[in-house]
Amino acid sequence: MTAFHTRLYRERRRLFLVTLTAGLSGFLFYWRLGEFEVNGIPLPLFTAGLYAVFVGLAAALICLLLPRFRFSMELFALSRLTFASLSAVSPTVCGMALGSPFVNAGVVVLGGAAIGAVLWRPRPGPSPYSPARGATHTFAKLGYRPDARGPGRLLHDMLADPAAPGTGARHWRTRLAAWLDDAHGRLEDAMTAQMPAPALRRIPVPAQA
Repeated sequence: MTAFHTRLYRERRRLFLVTLTAGLSGFLFYWRLGEFEVNGIPLPLFTAGLYAVFVGLAAALICLLLPRFRFSMELFALSRLTFASLSAVSPTVCGMALGSPFVNAGVVVLGGAAIGAVLWRPRPGPSPYSPARGATHTFAKLGYRPDARGPGRLLHDMLADPAAPGTGARHWRTRLAAWLDDAHGRLEDAMTAQMPAPALRRIPVPAQA
């Protein structure tokens, strides 16, 4: 695979989650308007498709062009789905969500930040775990740094020391972050890219009689 396809492949789980929750959110935001149709398609289903396509494409572009922000995609997805669920059961929230796109976007962003603070709960101070010699630069290129917040810190500690208490490879938060980010696959790709290309030598061909 090319470098582009490899990077996109490593984002497959995150993009699937974001696209699926975006479609569900679009349906829930407009499910009270089910009597309306767009070209024969019920409005909730139409908006579900629009949300899935546009949010999924936007998430893919962010993950590929701004990879340091990729960890926020799943947080915004959960925040959007939570807001849409509240909108489905509360006419007041529904009116607020559909009446102002800026309010909708602000709630999603602030909700994502709140979910990240609860879900990842960054430990204070720099990481006490150090990776093997030569691996620090590789970890940093992947966004796994000892001074990072959230998944970047968790995955740094996991790869530097799988037995790290509270953030080790068996901890549910670390396993979730590693699964979404395909951490081991990314590390394998980075290490493979750093391997020197095999030297080629000319093999003499015996002259034919």
